[in-house]
Amino acid sequence: MDKQHLIETFCPILKFHPDEQFFPSSIEYILKNSLLGKDGKNLTKTYNTLTPENLLQYQQKHKLPVYLNIKESSWKGEKENLHNVPIYATVTQSSEYYCIQYVFVYPYNGPFKIFDKINEGQHQSDVEHITIYVSKEKNKISRAYYAAHTSKDGMWLDRSEMEFDGKHPLVYVANHSHASYNKSGTYYRIFFFANDHTSNKGIHWQPKVIFIDNETNWNKYQGFLGEPDHCPTPMYRTWWKHEDGKSTNWFKRLFYCR
Repeated sequence: MDKQHLIETFCPILKFHPDEQFFPSSIEYILKNSLLGKDGKNLTKTYNTLTPENLLQYQQKHKLPVYLNIKESSWKGEKENLHNVPIYATVTQSSEYYCIQYVFVYPYNGPFKIFDKINEGQHQSDVEHITIYVSKEKNKISRAYYAAHTSKDGMWLDRSEMEFDGKHPLVYVANHSHASYNKSGTYYRIFFFANDHTSNKGIHWQPKVIFIDNETNWNKYQGFLGEPDHCPTPMYRTWWKHEDGKSTNWFKRLFYCR
């Protein structure tokens, strides 16, 4: 099957919480609203300088470690242009399955509140993903990994545990943290201090998809996508083309067991 057709056929639909403030964007949006930084100093002086095509040149010029310092006015992402915002995907396969990883890029990860007063966990740049396995024999999804807080709270789910709109799996996005879940509701975490809230009542996003691989220029960038040391590109994540996430449960989420 053609890879582009494959990733479009099974592309997820994301459902945001009605209180969500920080939405996805394209990588172009993040770059044009960023300055390249190193050691607490901005190396580029103006916005609209960095592009997916020249990012590696700037990395080579200034040497690692470098990071993107995303300007605050762009942290809310491209909510008003969401229908044009892509997600990124890559495909590998075995004799039985196609494995598709869908990657969602956000300029900012919002805070969660402790005791409804203290903001914690916020940072520039947020790269999230889910991984699905499509049966070649049945031409449908057999299982999926819903990533949440890297591998800490992710879940492996069989098809029977997932919700669909046609062939598209539904992803419920946790408010501010952007963790991915298969159902609407509250997911209690870390002794009730950092709960994830999902809902079916916010904006629904059925994105366009763009195929990426190891040759995609911006994906080979070895710095961080956020200041000062947040979010490597997908290529430098442990799950890239080899999902190694562990499945958690309510007990592990609540009592922070690893």
